[in-house]
Amino acid sequence: MPYYTRAQLPIYKILKFIYTENMKTIKLQQRGLLTLPKNIRDALGLEEGQVLQVTQSGQQIILEPQTNLDTELAKAITQGLADIKAGNYIEFGSPKELHEKLKNYAD
Repeated sequence: MPYYTRAQLPIYKILKFIYTENMKTIKLQQRGLLTLPKNIRDALGLEEGQVLQVTQSGQQIILEPQTNLDTELAKAITQGLADIKAGNYIEFGSPKELHEKLKNYAD
């Protein structure tokens, strides 16, 4: 019986092609979660936490990355909420009081 390396095995080549180079199908998981293939994420520069717009066109689902402005706004809102939970905020009763506290805060 001849000896074959992994790269020479026809089934290995087929599976490698299906699962790494040409992965075009994904499975809908529990609660509607999808995992985009890494090669697509890399090609589009998608990062964890990035916002995607979802639209339907007939029987197609279209995912479009939001602009950097939308992504930056989402990050800023997330950071702001974390600051509030951590107690990092200024309480004030009037605009004048706010300005005074901000002057002291900036110093």
